[in-house]
Amino acid sequence: MMKEAVVMANAMDRGLLMMNDQGAERLAVAIVKQAADDYERVLMQMLRKPTPAEMKTLKEKKAENEKFFLSPWCDALLQLTDGRTLMKQIQKNAVRKEKERVQKKLEKAKKGLADKIRKGA
Repeated sequence: MMKEAVVMANAMDRGLLMMNDQGAERLAVAIVKQAADDYERVLMQMLRKPTPAEMKTLKEKKAENEKFFLSPWCDALLQLTDGRTLMKQIQKNAVRKEKERVQKKLEKAKKGLADKIRKGA
């Protein structure tokens, strides 16, 4: 994702692509949204107790995403906030979503157990 965005930005810098303000704004939003989605997905996967090999890969992906969020380019794309603030919000969201996922799984297991007990009684 980030490689494609860099290629696009370089092409725009060289004048190979022309776009109006609205198009540039949509592109900036799309780049940051994709990075945020990727970062959140990595964080959630890290919370699911991956194998050591998986964790190594996830840490590399996490570092790549964090490098983007802490870059001046990300700050320029965001305009209204900074990458560090956005990164912290994504981290909170990832933990919240993973807790909700685990809670739903637990509730489903409890319901299944209660159903088995009722049928057996």
